[in-house]
Amino acid sequence: MSLRDSANTPSATGRTRAHVPLRGAALLATLTGSLLWPVAPTAFPTTLAPLGLEQLTTRASAVVRARVAAVAARGDARGIWTLTTFERLESWKGSAPARLVVRMPGGAAGGLRERVEGVPQFTPGEEVVLFLEPLPAGEWTIAGWVQGTYRIRREAGSGVERAIPDAAGRLLLDPRSSSYRPAVPRLQERALPVLELRAQVTRYVQEESR
Repeated sequence: MSLRDSANTPSATGRTRAHVPLRGAALLATLTGSLLWPVAPTAFPTTLAPLGLEQLTTRASAVVRARVAAVAARGDARGIWTLTTFERLESWKGSAPARLVVRMPGGAAGGLRERVEGVPQFTPGEEVVLFLEPLPAGEWTIAGWVQGTYRIRREAGSGVERAIPDAAGRLLLDPRSSSYRPAVPRLQERALPVLELRAQVTRYVQEESR
């Protein structure tokens, strides 16, 4: 397996966005035409264009709060895929089904393990907010991968629910300035109250529909 085109993520126009290597915790946001991987790799580099909350909301066909029901992996001719089944708890945009399957590259199957940088990992029972894009056969992918994934945590004592972006702590290369910047620019966004996150998404959805 030399060409790992399965790591490419479809763009909104149907064209693919190719991926290039991460450096440490940095997700490089430079787009390239194609990449060639070594034979039988166990880890794959990734490029993700930086996406703000408004961009994520616009790009996503559906935004949901969901609970992880099951995680499984399977392999095919293009590599290993992880299929995560979610139970939809709330719908913030679009019309995702009550149970949906998210397909992401990488995982462990048939005694082999592949790791793709920038792909979120899920645990059954946890609650998340996902910015989703449809795939063929009724499956979904996550817009911006870690950028379109928020983990919900409940504060002890107050019980306030906060949404923590998976992209927190990562750096993205800004192609305009050729410099790295935080994927989450404001510190308070690292623990955004869920109600506030939903209000922002709702506002962007309303602006989009005007």
